[in-house]
Amino acid sequence: MKVQYKIKDIQKRLKEGLTPNEKEYYDGWNILPDSFHLTYQKEYVVYGLDYSKEGYINFLIVDDTEVSYPKIYPSEFFEITNNRISEYWIGTEEKEFPIKNIKCPNLISFKEIVENEYFFEDILDCKNNTCEIFSKNKELMDNEFPDNNIKSAEIIDANWVFCGYCDESWEVKSKQGVIVCPKCGKRNNNPFWKYYRI
Repeated sequence: MKVQYKIKDIQKRLKEGLTPNEKEYYDGWNILPDSFHLTYQKEYVVYGLDYSKEGYINFLIVDDTEVSYPKIYPSEFFEITNNRISEYWIGTEEKEFPIKNIKCPNLISFKEIVENEYFFEDILDCKNNTCEIFSKNKELMDNEFPDNNIKSAEIIDANWVFCGYCDESWEVKSKQGVIVCPKCGKRNNNPFWKYYRI
């Protein structure tokens, strides 16, 4: 699932009025309006959905800070650009957002974060391998679906591709939407992905 940050001017948004979810976000976290580490019109991968007890929907996003861990942001901050639900999430069998008949509160994300109520505290303290666990799941979700912002590898033969950025060819064994060139390290869309989804 991917979303695009849509708030250009936080001060203007405050004057226009906040949604109840946004107000709770500001009140609960005591965050100053100009302190978000999100870029206007940038696309972000959603690593989970948080349904609050009031029924508000929040997205787990890795923002533009140098620290790579998920933070919760109100869904109203974003426009959905890809509503496909990750196959790595537990808590729903649905394939697309929005999810119907949800019971609140609920966290829908990858297994380790859902089953560990202290995951967020542990990742801040780098305890219990949570940093490594998140990094692994993040990579899976980042590469799960094709990315419109990168080139596609070209099919040479059965399971073999040619990099869209360099002269490397290699055998593809991944069913992910994005594959990484073993020579230049650049991400390419997997041209076989569409055949795996039939």
